[in-house]
Amino acid sequence: MDTKRAVFFLRICVLVVTAKILHNINVRPFWFNRTDEQQAELYAIGRTKELDRKPVTNFDGFIRKSKHQFWLAIDLVIVIEGLLIWERIEAYEQLGKLAQKFGLRWGGDWDSDEIIEPTENDIYHFEYKGE
Repeated sequence: MDTKRAVFFLRICVLVVTAKILHNINVRPFWFNRTDEQQAELYAIGRTKELDRKPVTNFDGFIRKSKHQFWLAIDLVIVIEGLLIWERIEAYEQLGKLAQKFGLRWGGDWDSDEIIEPTENDIYHFEYKGE
């Protein structure tokens, strides 16, 4: 395992444990690594398939790769009373702020040049930011 992945894994573990201890936030990993083909399938949403939906990613999996393809991103979903919570709630804001303190980028707070539209975000996404 390379150093970036090791640091990322450690930061995610610390995030998950700290969120539980300090904020009583339970999370479950939803999606970690993606193959090129899986990323391309996501890229097709809103472009060549499921045309009733907006595009969900700007990364096609081949020319532009997602950090998921390098094991440097994870999607975490909050769990309350055994149910996965897909709506943006305060607990995601708390988790996102905590992630940023641990040197992670949170998809709920993208810079406007990295998202499809400035009003959209990916509250489940956490990725390696580097140093």
